[in-house]
Amino acid sequence: MHRLLGYAAIVLLPGLALTVVASPAHAQLELTDYADANGFTLEDFVLNTPTFAGVGPLGFALRTDGQVLVTAVNGDIRRFPSHANLQDWSDGTLVSSRGQSNALAIAQVQVGNGWKYYLSQDILGRIVEIDEDGQDVVPAHVFNLPGALCVIPYPPAIVNSHTGHLFATAENSADIVEIDPAVGIITPHFLINAGSGLDGLCFSPDGSVLYVAAYSNQVVKGFDVTTKALVFTSPVTVPALHPDGIAIGTGTLTGFLYVNCTDGTVWEFGLPGSPHAGEANLIAENGTRGDFIASDPNVYCGFVGHPSLLLTQSDSMVRLDPPGGGFFGPPTSNTALVTCGTEIATTNTFNGDGVNEDLLSAPAIVMGGSWSVTVTSVNSHGPGGPLALTIRASTVNGPTFTSPFGGRQSEFLIGGTVYAKYTGSNNGITGNITTGPVPTSCSLLGLPWAAQATIVGGGFGDLTNAVHGVIGTE
Repeated sequence: MHRLLGYAAIVLLPGLALTVVASPAHAQLELTDYADANGFTLEDFVLNTPTFAGVGPLGFALRTDGQVLVTAVNGDIRRFPSHANLQDWSDGTLVSSRGQSNALAIAQVQVGNGWKYYLSQDILGRIVEIDEDGQDVVPAHVFNLPGALCVIPYPPAIVNSHTGHLFATAENSADIVEIDPAVGIITPHFLINAGSGLDGLCFSPDGSVLYVAAYSNQVVKGFDVTTKALVFTSPVTVPALHPDGIAIGTGTLTGFLYVNCTDGTVWEFGLPGSPHAGEANLIAENGTRGDFIASDPNVYCGFVGHPSLLLTQSDSMVRLDPPGGGFFGPPTSNTALVTCGTEIATTNTFNGDGVNEDLLSAPAIVMGGSWSVTVTSVNSHGPGGPLALTIRASTVNGPTFTSPFGGRQSEFLIGGTVYAKYTGSNNGITGNITTGPVPTSCSLLGLPWAAQATIVGGGFGDLTNAVHGVIGTE
């Protein structure tokens, strides 16, 4: 977040209140042809958030119960019941109201079986520890940082002298700060003169490079964490952008850096040493002011997909989903699995009222592993026909379908929220679909699910039986 107006540009007279209201966006972020061709999708996550000077929602954090926290420029923190898309700001429960620009980025760090959350507060000039209800912890843990903007954790899977630490930028400062929250030590000059107008931060997956959005320099820079040497400067685009939130790509997105810009665009930059070195690909355009970003390993993208990226706009937060096999690294939150217990994954079959149903078989879904299903034709289907698999919430014996030819009164066996859809093909006898790795996330543990497939060929289509169960760790 880089404020459009400095401290001296806003004067509040005694007795006058600054009112922040939600206003409809004047533009809509949309994917480019390049992004469409490469399998990205874009959906609204939270709509109608408060807006001031083009700035809207900012921070995002996971809770241990699967709910999420979202912050806004007016200083409100709201709790939303799920990761579902198309939620309205008014749907969230107000848990904290901190005043203008005092609820910005949220960094979360795994400690034992839970999280610790750290909130940056620009006007108050500090980073404060909060609980998962958005309240200050007691006794208060406060780290003074005038103009505090972005705050992120060091990658939790990397064990070295920075493990468990926070890294932050501040307004009107060219330095990057390191904080050891366990002992309250602040290193104010971890990186000196890293750039002008420093804002968003992210680490390489191995923790060796720290990237920072240099807003006023109109580039993103990367620094070697050990030597502090500059190892990357992003291309200067035409027109020149103002980078704000940044995130690293992993999986099939390895070698790319993703940048949310205040001019309403999102870019993908190739990193040195990768096959994409020097690339500058426009992912999305025609949006409003882009700000912080966070990765969300949730059920809607993560059940059989991969962590999505939450991009802030002037009055909304939108979800950029990567193609299969792609991941977004955590710029403002830790996506690693908390030790949340073990549960045996289960699977069962559910048959409808039809006769000679095609057979769907599938193992239990275990976090961290792929998931494969097989459809075996009982009826005569032509080879090469399509195979469609739908995974939903575990409502079995779903909407009734009455065939005009009689029989098969309950072919649609599952209903409820759609988690994912997959397509494949069959050879007239069998068909198989294998998903990518199922993410390890506490929000998935014990989650009920149900699946049913459609097999097409020979001039007609048949629905299979259903399988259902819960997601486990083994």
